[in-house]
Amino acid sequence: MEEITDRTSYINQDEPGDDYDVTKLEFSSTNEPNQKPDDVIFHLPAILKETPHRESILRICPTADSNFMLMGQDGLISFWSSDLMFVKSRSLFVQEKSRKVKWITDFILINQYNKFLIGTCDREIRLYELSNFEPYCQIIGLQSVPLRLDYSSTGNDESVILYGDDQGCVNILLMSMMGESLRNWTKGPLVDGIPSITIEKLASHGAISYVRWKAHNDWVSEIKYIHSINKVISSCNEETTALVIGCVIGTKSIQQRMKEIQDEVYNKDRHPQTGVTVLQRRQSCDEAVFLISKGAKTFDFCKEKNVLVTGGLDRIIRMWNPNFTGRPIGRLTGHNSPIVFLSIAAGDRRIFSISVDKIIKVWDIEDQMCLITVKPKASQINGDLATCYYSEESKALYIATDSLAQLLLQNREELNKGVSHKKPVLCCQYNKLMRQVVTCCEGSDIKVWDLDTGHLVFELTRAHGDAAITCMTFDIDERRLITGGRDGCVKKWDYQNRQCIQTLRQAGERTEEISDCIYAEIYKNSFIISVGWDKRINVYSDVQDDLCDTQYPSHHWADDAKNGHKDDILSVVLCAPNLLATSSYDGAVIIWNFTSGLIFCHLHSPFSAVPQELSGENLSINKLLCIRSRTSCEKTSATVIASGPRGHVHFWNIFHGGKLLAHFLCSPHEVTVTSMTISEDSAMLYAADHCGYIYVFHILHYALHGPETHPPQTFACWRAHECSVTSVALVEEHQLVLTSSVDCSVKLWNVRGEFIGIFGQSISWNIHSFKSEEHQKVLMEQVPPESRQSLQSDTKTNEKVKNRAEDALSLLELKYQEVTKELEPLDSVVKMRLHEHKQKHIEKQQIYGKLTAYQSLHCHELADISFDVHKPDPAAELNDLFDII
Repeated sequence: MEEITDRTSYINQDEPGDDYDVTKLEFSSTNEPNQKPDDVIFHLPAILKETPHRESILRICPTADSNFMLMGQDGLISFWSSDLMFVKSRSLFVQEKSRKVKWITDFILINQYNKFLIGTCDREIRLYELSNFEPYCQIIGLQSVPLRLDYSSTGNDESVILYGDDQGCVNILLMSMMGESLRNWTKGPLVDGIPSITIEKLASHGAISYVRWKAHNDWVSEIKYIHSINKVISSCNEETTALVIGCVIGTKSIQQRMKEIQDEVYNKDRHPQTGVTVLQRRQSCDEAVFLISKGAKTFDFCKEKNVLVTGGLDRIIRMWNPNFTGRPIGRLTGHNSPIVFLSIAAGDRRIFSISVDKIIKVWDIEDQMCLITVKPKASQINGDLATCYYSEESKALYIATDSLAQLLLQNREELNKGVSHKKPVLCCQYNKLMRQVVTCCEGSDIKVWDLDTGHLVFELTRAHGDAAITCMTFDIDERRLITGGRDGCVKKWDYQNRQCIQTLRQAGERTEEISDCIYAEIYKNSFIISVGWDKRINVYSDVQDDLCDTQYPSHHWADDAKNGHKDDILSVVLCAPNLLATSSYDGAVIIWNFTSGLIFCHLHSPFSAVPQELSGENLSINKLLCIRSRTSCEKTSATVIASGPRGHVHFWNIFHGGKLLAHFLCSPHEVTVTSMTISEDSAMLYAADHCGYIYVFHILHYALHGPETHPPQTFACWRAHECSVTSVALVEEHQLVLTSSVDCSVKLWNVRGEFIGIFGQSISWNIHSFKSEEHQKVLMEQVPPESRQSLQSDTKTNEKVKNRAEDALSLLELKYQEVTKELEPLDSVVKMRLHEHKQKHIEKQQIYGKLTAYQSLHCHELADISFDVHKPDPAAELNDLFDII
């Protein structure tokens, strides 16, 4: 266990503080590799929605109708569906000049009675109707401020209401007749127009028992009643009483009972209410006190696993046996800031933890290891963390900051039927020389597939050890594969003998993740260029006869170190003959002169004028492309395409200081453009987004002669994956498209968006004939159920287009002699031009994307027919022949 803890801590400390990707940590265990049932992935980035709240959100509570209720400190309530659709909002307090504004500390739902409780800074607890948000009654005269509330039903019309206060006390209301008690409370005098009852009078009620225990030396940070063990668990940020598990009533000895009787008789005449104000502690046998360094800010308990987890300011998650307070049974390290949320998912054997810096980790309970780490740049959750909630039903994390975020969790077991890898696929490429497809995944595996059949040719496991492979490219001859990984290394592989030829390492002791790499030939010299989280451009000379196993980059350019990128570099592309373009997470694009190492120009998008920290939006540019056919054109056209910021595609002219010629919103869903590629003739642009859609644009003349105000023509659009697309590549010789996704699959499509298959499926395909009904039926069995509906809808759309085209063709069968007679009155020159145009051989142009009805029409020569057709007389007949066309 110590080895696991130490290794987890070491690896996480090496991670940068501002990661934008998912970091997975896996360790050897008794199970076989890649066979753990609790392997997890998130759909990233998170789904974000703006909320009407202007004050900090206190809590996210599930309602009886599977919605969620949020409340801010100012009393504003909002309701949301489980898929983060806004339902309604309402304010509890009417702002009046004569009325003092209430400040809410916490709230809790009582679904059993269709009500909810709130605690205020005025030392009161209010009960509201959930149906109309009207106040029902209130408990006033509390001896302290109720900071944290909890409610639990303990039986038929029996309940427990408890709250922790600013004096470190645990206050418990045991109600044996809940319904009747609530009705009696409404008969009290009105205070601020609300029926009220004091805590003293409530404590004297026969059906209600009020208990107050002094449990902590600091205010209570969290409190829960666990009905399965009939105990109250509470925590604070003080070390000696960090967490306390105590009984509700407490055991009493004979001496205690006699003393209580004497106090009761004595207080009847003098101080009948002082019994309520006495702060008493439980006996040592009635509570278990856990000593934790710097206290416990949050905790969670699971009866099924009999485990208690705590987290706080010391950034360590401790796992406890609730019956043993001596020392924890496990320590999970890896967070770099205080832990504010913990949740145990017993059915999945997982612990979810979130820290102040919005880093999310998922842990395995039994193996005590980190399964996945999601950092703010991956989730795109911004703002100060307010509250969190994990839904077992939705398998999702809900996080409230300045906005409301949902992180959906997906089991790999749900994807085991139509996958190419066992881990998310991060990149894919086509090797034209070998007619093979190469894919790399987060599990550090490289797979090579046969394009014609979709079958696996060979596989390289642990190519970069435990580190994910994030990017790859080929050399000019496509005989060597070059891969970059999260271990900060670039490796050259012999494609035929499957051996690593050389490892290219970053300079310095600490290595950062590689985001992108390219192979470039500049003035007859060959280079491998990599970029990543070190914010520098690493250039390696590619020498064929180099026998060294390890190579380090040449010295960094002085201009790069002084005026280069200030954030992680995400993409790099070569702009012939000697210009290099790089983009970073903060939306910066820099054009470099590769020969001199100096900055050629900066490209400033209007979206990146406001820093990301202030705007709160994603400014990252994940991909850059160069329109190579325009590099030798006049210097007025766009030559660089950027996939961002803010989901827009930008066309840049890089000369004369850089000028933005066009930009348009690529995805109607307004999500991040994750990948792009361009055809060899620079006519078609293929873009992929976070929602799994592929878009095909015709850009042959777009932004060629100056600025454009409208987006280019869209030739095709289809849903390729249910999750984010990580890479898109072309097989131009067959007009095919490759897509990879975090759903662990690599799919093959034609340029019209027609589905061919998934690499690794059980049946072979034929890329030349893939439209048979039998083929499509078998393919549907390989596709996960959630993907079938989108594929079937695309097929139906294509069939409708085909049917419309056949109907249109049936209307065009006219006799050539009739057309000739109609041309007689025309001018002879015009007649000759039309006649020659008819005799020409009509060549059908190459069609990209889905066919429209017009593009589906087949052109044929007009042929003579054997029977005579008499021309109708319009004067004799009322109908015109051409009305039917």
